[in-house]
Amino acid sequence: MIQAKPNRLFPAFCLALLMAAHSGHAAPPAAKTPPSPLARPLATLLAAEPGTDTNLVALYRAKGFKPFWIAGGEPSARAKVLRHFLDDAGGEGLRPEDYGTEAIGRLWLKSDPDSLARLELLLTQGYLRYAADVGRGRDAARRLEEQAQATPSAAPRKGLETPGLAPFLEHLAPQHPEYAALKQALKDYRALAQQGGWPTIPSGPTLQPGMSDPRIPSIRQRLALTDAAEPGHGKTYDEALAAAVKRFQKRHALPPQGVIGPETLAALNVPVEQRIRQIIVNLERWRWLSADRAGRQIWVNIPSFTLWGLQDGAVEITMPVVVGKLDQPTPAFDERLEYLEFNPDWHVPHDIAINEYLPELRKNPASLKPKHIRFFSGGARDAPEIDPRGIDWNLMTPATMERYVLRQDPGPWNALGTVKFMFPNKYNVYLHDTSEPRFFARSRRTYSHGCVRVGQPYELAAWVLAKENPPWTLERVQATIASGEHTSVALAKAMPVHLIYRTAWVEGDGVHFAPDIYNRDGALERVLFGG
Repeated sequence: MIQAKPNRLFPAFCLALLMAAHSGHAAPPAAKTPPSPLARPLATLLAAEPGTDTNLVALYRAKGFKPFWIAGGEPSARAKVLRHFLDDAGGEGLRPEDYGTEAIGRLWLKSDPDSLARLELLLTQGYLRYAADVGRGRDAARRLEEQAQATPSAAPRKGLETPGLAPFLEHLAPQHPEYAALKQALKDYRALAQQGGWPTIPSGPTLQPGMSDPRIPSIRQRLALTDAAEPGHGKTYDEALAAAVKRFQKRHALPPQGVIGPETLAALNVPVEQRIRQIIVNLERWRWLSADRAGRQIWVNIPSFTLWGLQDGAVEITMPVVVGKLDQPTPAFDERLEYLEFNPDWHVPHDIAINEYLPELRKNPASLKPKHIRFFSGGARDAPEIDPRGIDWNLMTPATMERYVLRQDPGPWNALGTVKFMFPNKYNVYLHDTSEPRFFARSRRTYSHGCVRVGQPYELAAWVLAKENPPWTLERVQATIASGEHTSVALAKAMPVHLIYRTAWVEGDGVHFAPDIYNRDGALERVLFGG
């Protein structure tokens, strides 16, 4: 009696049922064409392997256990295309080993039916995982940053049999120019790493143009690799080197002053390997974004404190923003801007009322009057106003505080400033003006309660409303605000708004890096790289 190989035992009647299940009969009908030589080993392998994905079984069952990738007893031309993409997954910031590339390589030249069946399944599994990862990102990473789970697409299954596999796979990745530019940056920084990276600059006193220091040659060598510093060996901090330092500072979200202090020195000394990981993390974030760049859109990059107004992908307006504090971070999400409010009042959120204003009210019930904050018994516009001096605030609890609504009157004192941009969302976050413009003078602007304060609200309002009928001008915006009247303006067509978290991106002068202000990169790295 011939002994069956371990994990290969598969009763004949089960094999017959598996191979006939797609037709609904107990036994397969007479085939007009001979079955694939791999049908039996594929069915056996799928049934014998523990934990086999039921979707994979159903996929092959529906095809009558015919292979997708093996033809004539060897890998087909399409299989060779797929192997190239899997081997080159690192170019997308993915890990080739996640797609079975080592096992595929070991089986590639084997010709026995069992090996070919295993190779077939490895190619299909690698393809399905690669197509999902490059097309919409890795699920574990999406969940980590609370990104909406994409609906599984039928595109990957379609690609299993599409003749033009190479262009199909190429178009699964994001087609944004920024994504392609970041891929090139990854390639460039990997080349720098292969050359040994850059030197570490020793600590020392702050350097300004005109000073001499023994570290200058190392700084010049470091910046020659990324910021076009001119070669040289002198120890004087000259103007040419200062220009390169300013380019570096601009690319790293630092004030481009040409002074090399502790922050600039720390950025210079970030190893190239860490910059590579940072680029890969942000390539992953790009894959979560399904929106295209057509039409007018607002983009806010939270870590770089920057807003862009885009028309078909071209920047038409840009400005600084203030984002959420470290303990009240601004979330990343996509929504649609529906209307603007000029001269808005501000309904104080309950957590701010409890955590910030209740302690003040316990000390002085009239403490909020100078801030033009009034008290009401409900949220309706006609709710009765209440005199806070008649309330014993020492007996007030967070629960009883919910009975009252605190509302700040419109005006220059209002926390929202004179205009807000509304895109209803579950976070209750929006764009708005501010009564505290002083924060825009700082390089790291994490001062809000989660909303985004914009540096040029009048200009942004005019840009948003420029295509309305009739179009708004900056002068009309200013006149509306000067009237002091609360005015709501609905957009004829809602405008996409993207609040994104990018710590690496590409602009005209190269790849830019921003501080990981909310410590999200590290957590995402652990998901993507392990550890």
